Amino acid sequence: DRPAILYQDEQYIIVSKPAGMDVLSNPGAGRIFQSLPGRLLYDNHNKKHDNKSDDENTKSIMDDIWPAHRIDNPVSGIVCCGKTRKGFKTLMRCIQLRKAHKTYLARVHVDDGNKMWQKLQNAKNLPWTIDVPLGFDNKSNMAIVDETVSGKYCQTTICEIWKDTYAYQDGQGTVVLVLRLATGRKHQIRKHLAYVGLPIVGDDKYGSSRQQSTKVSAPSDNDIVKIFDPQQIRLRKFYDQHFVPDCERCQFVQDCFTEKEDNSPTLSLTTSPHICLHAWKYEFPTLNKSFEAPIPAWGLLVEPTSNR
Repeated sequence: DRPAILYQDEQYIIVSKPAGMDVLSNPGAGRIFQSLPGRLLYDNHNKKHDNKSDDENTKSIMDDIWPAHRIDNPVSGIVCCGKTRKGFKTLMRCIQLRKAHKTYLARVHVDDGNKMWQKLQNAKNLPWTIDVPLGFDNKSNMAIVDETVSGKYCQTTICEIWKDTYAYQDGQGTVVLVLRLATGRKHQIRKHLAYVGLPIVGDDKYGSSRQQSTKVSAPSDNDIVKIFDPQQIRLRKFYDQHFVPDCERCQFVQDCFTEKEDNSPTLSLTTSPHICLHAWKYEFPTLNKSFEAPIPAWGLLVEPTSNR
């Protein structure tokens, strides 16, 4: 998948990143071209040499791209970048000073027995703020709750529940939440939601697999949750027909369908190419600019619900 350009001018370029792509180049993992800057610069290089192209988004020549913030590899959505150092610093300063309003979507596991979920179903309890301080364990590459003096202030607010996105069965299921971030710590949303018992679908790193009796592999836009997807067989045939040897993603998806367990770094579900978390909106009031990325299919999916 390619990043989609949402907006650009002389200073800024705002893109919607597909899940499974690094925001920064990662030479150690062999991912330079498939990083966000690498992909954008490559596409721009090709388009600016195409004299037939009249797309306004390709007229401006990009010599370099500086992402002003990061989102995790398996997360999709908005990344705000500078095309110049001035543009980069302006965006980064707004984000660091918390002058940017950030809205995310997350499809999470819910359970009638979960106390937090019981509270959230009462509209009077919304918005609900999670402000548990976090640290980061570099050995496990995971965010951890840290209520000592070294823990960093974090704030994630659950603003809305999109009830028409319920995928519900026998007291358990998934639903889409609208989230606002006051801070932007590494893995903040993923840890905060897991901490209150609402792990993100597909995010086995933070406990998604423990929320269901049926294994949920990394979901694609057409394969949200296996236990609710009536098209799984057709989707599997599609991947089988288009399987490319030596392609890490193809191998990963194939192993997901066969539920093959593999602890290698390439196929581990902790490095899933897709979790149901999406950077939806970024607003910069001081710059008089706001941006919105298209909602992925898992954010629009309406599943039949059983009688509760």
